[in-house]
Amino acid sequence: MSKSSRLLRPVWVLGLTASALLGIAVNLLEPGSVQLLAIGLALLWLAAATFGVAYERWGSRTALKVLLLIAAMGAAADTLGSVLGFPFGRFDYAAPAARVFAPLIWIVVGWNSIEMASALFPKLSDPLERLLVVNVAALLSLTGALAWEPVISQIHPYRLWLDPGVYAALPGFFLFGWFMMNFLAAALLISRLPADKPQAHKGRDKEAFSNALTMLALFQMPLAIADFRAGFYVPVFLSINLLGGLAIYGARR
Repeated sequence: MSKSSRLLRPVWVLGLTASALLGIAVNLLEPGSVQLLAIGLALLWLAAATFGVAYERWGSRTALKVLLLIAAMGAAADTLGSVLGFPFGRFDYAAPAARVFAPLIWIVVGWNSIEMASALFPKLSDPLERLLVVNVAALLSLTGALAWEPVISQIHPYRLWLDPGVYAALPGFFLFGWFMMNFLAAALLISRLPADKPQAHKGRDKEAFSNALTMLALFQMPLAIADFRAGFYVPVFLSINLLGGLAIYGARR
């Protein structure tokens, strides 16, 4: 492990610990500025941990490039959605400060979904495996969004959907729109990764898979608890089965 990697490892551990504690706190706090701050800090720590892992696996230049790109895509998609209602549906924010969550969520959920998928299917030079990575990453991101949305728009209504909803106030085309946006994001970001990993990157796929799974679980489990308590069972079922199924599959590879 390089000196820079040794320095980033404490950031990863601290990020996971802080985000886990803040995730518990979010479920205990009443809606308001303190809860918003706790959510923001939890996402920020997870984003910092995500950078630490991406740095270790891909190097500083690639990690910084892809994470800034996915954060910009998240902010752009959120702005586009709130102004035009495309591609997820029309929405507005009851708490404008919640707008900062979008780029952080895209880093935490979007990038870790790509990391997890690319660690499962690491031959990025193979077009079929690359397509498989993009689809699995988009599906993982969609599962994370389904766990997040009832919490942020129903349980703690910081975001308000303006179109008729079919489940947890989500518009009917939310699923398709979110999947396609993350499909395109994953395809773009994977094209920025080296198809043939340098020798220093080889053998890290299992560790990358474990790290990404840990961060996705830390993001989704507090949400799943809140969803379950509020009677939103679909995202709980999907989170447990998809993450659990991929964890079993990854352990057997």
